[in-house]
Amino acid sequence: FGAGFTSQIDYSFTTIGGESKQPKEVKKIIFEYIDKYKKEGLDRETFERVKKSSIGNFIKYFDSLTFIANNFIFYKFKDINLLDYVEVIKEVTFEEVQQRLEDHFREDNCVISIVEPLDESNK
Repeated sequence: FGAGFTSQIDYSFTTIGGESKQPKEVKKIIFEYIDKYKKEGLDRETFERVKKSSIGNFIKYFDSLTFIANNFIFYKFKDINLLDYVEVIKEVTFEEVQQRLEDHFREDNCVISIVEPLDESNK
């Protein structure tokens, strides 16, 4: 299984995917896990560690001229200064992330796509 997050100026979404013979059960387990964090709250130390790690990983990307060229231009067209990233991440608060967990992961705003092999008898 894997997960990803895509964010643009006016929308964002999370994808969680993998293979299972019981996809609806997997969805149930994923939401149980999310609900646990909604009820118990996130861990502040983990938040700070992930925040520092995100900044460090971003800075490492500047070893790549390809990264700099591609991303500087990509974000420039969106009127975003790539060099502001670190300051923006530093300003993100624990409370904002906790609220985002509540707002973003809602079962009523979730879809599940199940891809099954074609039944050979239907050809």
